[in-house]
Amino acid sequence: LNLLNLIIKNCSLDPRIETKIAGKFSTYRMTKYVINLWIPLIIQVLEEAQTPLYYTEIADRVNDKVISSNRHLEPRRAHSLLIENSSFAHVGIRGTYGLVKWGLRKESTVELAVECIKKAGFPLHWEQIYNYISRFKDSPKMNIRSILDQSGKFEKKGEGFYRIKE
Repeated sequence: LNLLNLIIKNCSLDPRIETKIAGKFSTYRMTKYVINLWIPLIIQVLEEAQTPLYYTEIADRVNDKVISSNRHLEPRRAHSLLIENSSFAHVGIRGTYGLVKWGLRKESTVELAVECIKKAGFPLHWEQIYNYISRFKDSPKMNIRSILDQSGKFEKKGEGFYRIKE
């Protein structure tokens, strides 16, 4: 019974999963309707804001644009679209997304840290890694330190220097 409650709770939290009825779930599908209606409206909202926005704010602004229709973009659905569509990228701050064409990268912060160290070919100081990542994401310095120390992908080599774990 506890396992079932855990599964139901996880399904209800995952933005890629739609609640059909209590205890029944399915994944959101990318239909022509979704691609032709919601994606362009999300892009328009972000272009008008000219700044990354939290996914619930994006959903609210999209819904303001379609207020006269019977259509409604649920925040979880908006979050799913932001995760899945290649036009959008997470900015490094929880739940906040912007446009890839602004120079943001779709890759995770961990993937960018790995890329940075691989490009250098030798251990780098965490501030160098932070400076590289901050060109593509708005991650706080402490998030970068935490990723380097706790992700299991990196190991310390001297004071503040990191390399990819072999």
